[in-house]
Amino acid sequence: MVRILPAIIIPSGVYAIKLFQDEDNSGELSTDWLGRPKEDFGFSNNIDASSGEPDFDQIKFNIDKTHSTLEIKMQRALVSK
Repeated sequence: MVRILPAIIIPSGVYAIKLFQDEDNSGELSTDWLGRPKEDFGFSNNIDASSGEPDFDQIKFNIDKTHSTLEIKMQRALVSK
């Protein structure tokens, strides 16, 4: 299930988003014994995480009066489900 959040007002500032599709309803990202994601995930700025989780500086973005939407492309889980 994909949840769509309603439009909300966020104060101006610098933010970063990481998200995942919680397919097993565990409340956290499920990983294999090596720490590779078993569920689809995404980051602001659509940073490719095939070589590891990006740091804050890679995924940060500014919210201001002109910033209205943000699209995050989900990445496939790195291990088979």
